[in-house]
Amino acid sequence: MTSNRSRTVAALRRLRPRIEAGTDGRALMLAVDLCGMAMMPMPKWLATELSRRANRVFTGRATSWDDAFGRPWPKNYRPAAALHRRRVVIPKVTAAIRATVAANPSVPIDKLFWEQIGAVAEVGATTAENAYRQSLVMFGPSIQSLRVNLAISTAASDIVANAPETAIDDAFFAEISARAGVPQEDVAAWFRNARDQGLTFSPEPR
Repeated sequence: MTSNRSRTVAALRRLRPRIEAGTDGRALMLAVDLCGMAMMPMPKWLATELSRRANRVFTGRATSWDDAFGRPWPKNYRPAAALHRRRVVIPKVTAAIRATVAANPSVPIDKLFWEQIGAVAEVGATTAENAYRQSLVMFGPSIQSLRVNLAISTAASDIVANAPETAIDDAFFAEISARAGVPQEDVAAWFRNARDQGLTFSPEPR
């Protein structure tokens, strides 16, 4: 479970190497857009790179925005195919991954896994894997984060089922950490994110 801000931070972390390499203007503008959608300030490294490229135009060293930031799409880009991938393929692949990991959290991520995901999403294995990697840039979640979320929620549910009066406090987080094999600070962050999204977990935090 992650908040919009934490998803944006994770996406920026994945985009940063491409942006700082100085060759991927599209990744730069995507990162700026993500910050805007999350209503959060740009990190210093992103603002620095945006300013550096914009100044190439303002000082005349670049003759166009494309010269400074690169072409937004490859020459052979097909808008209809990209739209279908974003609106249909990626959501179907993401849903298939969620269901598969929920059913078997320790499922190995191998060729067979992607073949199974592709079969459910009605695409090939390679298309399924590529769609997953594309989804990470925008909104995730990663397979690892799905496993962590499932481990935390399962452990929390088991604890409360056996002790309904359990308080949501540091001792509760410590027990979940021990059962789920997740650092205690990540467990606490998981519950904070739930609260930020307006979700509740019985019993109510005190």
